[in-house]
Amino acid sequence: MGKRALKINADTQLLEDVAGLVFIEHYMLAFAEKHPEYTEEKWIDIIRKTWKKMSADAHEFALSGKIRLPEPLVPLIQKSVAG
Repeated sequence: MGKRALKINADTQLLEDVAGLVFIEHYMLAFAEKHPEYTEEKWIDIIRKTWKKMSADAHEFALSGKIRLPEPLVPLIQKSVAG
């Protein structure tokens, strides 16, 4: 089934939600520091692709304060996921 079942298969979606949340909380800042050449548009694209794979529950969880967002990237995350 793989990622083709996103949004349909609960187990697949849960795995994608966890992967997205872990990336945002623990790896996104280090990834950003390794790629200073990325433009704001490139970052918005990366964040939106990650966000799109996640469920509405994961979106709410990410923005609820239950995970620690990478402080320097919060404005960019908010811009990426708004509307």
